[in-house]
Amino acid sequence: MTQRTKIIIGAVVAAVLCLIIGVAVLIFLNDSSSSTVSSSSSADPSEPVWEGELIYLPDIDAYYTATPPADWNSGSSAQTDENELLDDLELEPLDEDIEILEEDTAEIEALPEEASTPDPVVEEIATEAPAVEDVEPDVAEQRVLPTLEAAALTPQPDAEVVQADWWETYFTVPVSQGGAQEIEETPLATLIKMINSAEKSIHIAAFEFNLDVIAEALIEAHNRGVEVVWITDNEYGLEEDEDDGHGQFHMMQEAGIEVLSDSRSGLMHNKFIIFDNETVWTGSMNITVNGTFRNNNNVLILHIPDMAAKYEREFQEMREGQFGPRSPYTLPEQIVQVGDAAIAVLFSPEDDVTLNLVDVLDNAQSSIRFMAFSFTDDDLGDLLLFKHQEGLDVKGIFEKRASETRFSELTKLHCNGLAVRQDGNPGVLHHKVWIVDDLLVLTGSFNFSGNANKSNDENVLLITDFGIAANYLEEFDRMWDIAAEVPEGDLDCEAFLAGE
Repeated sequence: MTQRTKIIIGAVVAAVLCLIIGVAVLIFLNDSSSSTVSSSSSADPSEPVWEGELIYLPDIDAYYTATPPADWNSGSSAQTDENELLDDLELEPLDEDIEILEEDTAEIEALPEEASTPDPVVEEIATEAPAVEDVEPDVAEQRVLPTLEAAALTPQPDAEVVQADWWETYFTVPVSQGGAQEIEETPLATLIKMINSAEKSIHIAAFEFNLDVIAEALIEAHNRGVEVVWITDNEYGLEEDEDDGHGQFHMMQEAGIEVLSDSRSGLMHNKFIIFDNETVWTGSMNITVNGTFRNNNNVLILHIPDMAAKYEREFQEMREGQFGPRSPYTLPEQIVQVGDAAIAVLFSPEDDVTLNLVDVLDNAQSSIRFMAFSFTDDDLGDLLLFKHQEGLDVKGIFEKRASETRFSELTKLHCNGLAVRQDGNPGVLHHKVWIVDDLLVLTGSFNFSGNANKSNDENVLLITDFGIAANYLEEFDRMWDIAAEVPEGDLDCEAFLAGE
């Protein structure tokens, strides 16, 4: 055999070996990819992915704990719709904030006598609150209570629940609690009158929306020359507008009304409206079917031009794209006095609402009442324990489903002997209310959680007024009578107190 022949044979053998090795590598990689496609989020960045008992939802960049259904198949397109997953699974977030979406496709007039409530849906949760970028005010400057107390005179309690000329309060009564099904007997009737009476401008910052009757009233106002602008949340406002039973934002845009959104991971969770730069509508009520007819909510209307100006400044900041921590700090300028009452508006996250709420509760002298849709803030829970041990009369009502997550403060307060109950509404107790010493009321869109304080756009009113407090106490007592004590055995207090 010649040297040339040996070289040719050697080259052929080497080529065959390379081919065999290459085929083996491809088979190995293909098998490895197939074995991990159902447990790795890199398989398809657009699909939900199970990782043990965790599910990753790419659209909202968040993990939840949930057990995959028995028929789960990551390759099946029928199982990869995230909205269906959220509807069908009981998901527990790996962060602390939970909210139940309020969306319903039913027409208002078609609500049954005992309207059923949709299954709870986990609201988007920012897995990491954005850092404060544009403003880092001195912590001492963020405390509003000393200024609020200094501004308030020494008012006398009203003889009965009243409605002053500068404020109005409204409370929804769900259909399940004997509430009305007619718009005329809900806060919507007042809202429609205010829209119809507006002469110059209607500026709305509202999280959700699905009511034709309000869209139609706003279009009529726009057509008669009123400037109508709506700022909403990108996911739960504009994106939800594509779903069945929605489309109201599209109606308004087609009519020429300006509709904007925050376009960020944090929530634009406000629920306020400014009329003619003179009057503010605020509180906890989303402008939805559920918000009006099925959930417990409160609305507070302030006929105070100076306060309307504070809200208008916040509205214009968002209109210019300054959302969340980018919003500038102006808290020292956000306090007004009307007669005996002092009023402060706080905007989250720039005004550190939780810090101010801690100050208010720490200065309570006799009583604290709260109604909480979501209450997960440990500092607030610890402070309530302290005030209870000091001998104050502390009572609170938790939304039932939101209080059954492991992040809720319900277990801590109940197991330490505080008077707390879970609401009895088959819908949702959506209040975010504190009443201190029968005088000071805190209300607005702010849930008592870390995300509300650090990331979301929220508004909160602190008001020292016996008349307003009396109305909110009346609502608390009504809700307390409907609420249920925590069932014996539902919470393992022995394990909790042992630190297990």
